[in-house]
Amino acid sequence: EPASPFQRTIVVMEKPTAPGQNLFFRGGIDHSRRTGCTLVAEESNCSIPIEVRDIVELPDGHVAAYRAWSQGDRFLDWYGPEEGQGNFNGHQAQGTPATWTTNDQSRDGYHPGNEFGDNYWLLDMDMDCSKTENGYFELKGFLGGQWEGTISDNQCEGVDPAPFTSTNHIAMCGALNIFHWNEGRCQILVAA
Repeated sequence: EPASPFQRTIVVMEKPTAPGQNLFFRGGIDHSRRTGCTLVAEESNCSIPIEVRDIVELPDGHVAAYRAWSQGDRFLDWYGPEEGQGNFNGHQAQGTPATWTTNDQSRDGYHPGNEFGDNYWLLDMDMDCSKTENGYFELKGFLGGQWEGTISDNQCEGVDPAPFTSTNHIAMCGALNIFHWNEGRCQILVAA
């Protein structure tokens, strides 16, 4: 039986936020790179199938919004909430959700996988790597109705340069991807 094209893919983004703010990711493959891309996630050739993973390392209250917005989120896409995607406290998802983490063990968002500091937003998912571009995909953070700006100098440490250039962050399917809001510097860690 062939191996599943779905591989565990983690995206972490550093972004200081105020309480009550929630960071989402939008992404996939840029429309300039492929044909058949529409503005509907399940029809677009630029969307990438995903299954958002639960984050069991954090207290239930801390991940309640992430869990709610993960329901029915079947694609990493550029278009906002999907048909049937979950709500939290009456708020619609604005993309694929992330949750706030810290490396400070005394705080509510402590996550043992966060070796970096406060304000690292985490998305843990299984992604269909067969729908990427040679294993790479693109994304941007989305916060309070605002996209990140143009990302330049975005070839990440830790891996060979991506096979294309982009004004988005370039991430690797099946790896841990570490980004910083509105910055090109990044790191990709591939599991040994």
